[in-house]
Amino acid sequence: MPLARKVLVRGKPVALTPRAFDLLLALIERRGRAVSKDEIFDAVWPGQAIEESNILVHVSLLRKALGAKFIETVPARGYRFAEPVVVETGRTRRWRLARGLP
Repeated sequence: MPLARKVLVRGKPVALTPRAFDLLLALIERRGRAVSKDEIFDAVWPGQAIEESNILVHVSLLRKALGAKFIETVPARGYRFAEPVVVETGRTRRWRLARGLP
């Protein structure tokens, strides 16, 4: 079953570019640890020569859409999804925050 590629904040859809969604997914799938820039390149832009500024642009988009507290910069290491996530399985795989948004 294809991924629905939807993000809801407080029950309302949030528009994300495909690359920003891919970055969010990469961070959530690797939650709880720093994700290196090389890992992000491999997950979001596989096999492409991309400048580091692309990561910064998409991290900025995610912070604007979700709130700054969700994406942490880990100095000299990369980025981390900073909030606890619960994986829900069933007909589709979904992630939700372990605690509600303020």
